[in-house]
Amino acid sequence: MKKNFLTAFLLLCTLSLIFAFSRAPDTVVGHINFYGNAPHAYPGIVTVEGEVFSIRIEEGASFTLDDIKALQGHMIRFDGKIDRNPSGTFETLKDGVFTVFEFEDLSKTL
Repeated sequence: MKKNFLTAFLLLCTLSLIFAFSRAPDTVVGHINFYGNAPHAYPGIVTVEGEVFSIRIEEGASFTLDDIKALQGHMIRFDGKIDRNPSGTFETLKDGVFTVFEFEDLSKTL
């Protein structure tokens, strides 16, 4: 009986820690803008709050960067992760890099 109780308690503690350290994805709403000079221009997100992020696509995503770039001029909701202190990339905008997990074109709903 003690062994079952101890096992259940350890399982509960482990699950609690997993849920405590997992984060909900960040969500931003904004539009696509291009930075740099052609042919080396790259897209970024300009949020409605005025923040500017470079775009990165999550590995294994069901969409490509071209799918997002095609929505230039549309209001878009992005779900993903913000990295405010990225390293190793020269195409980083002032507020960091936004890794996109999902996106939705909000201009369709208007």
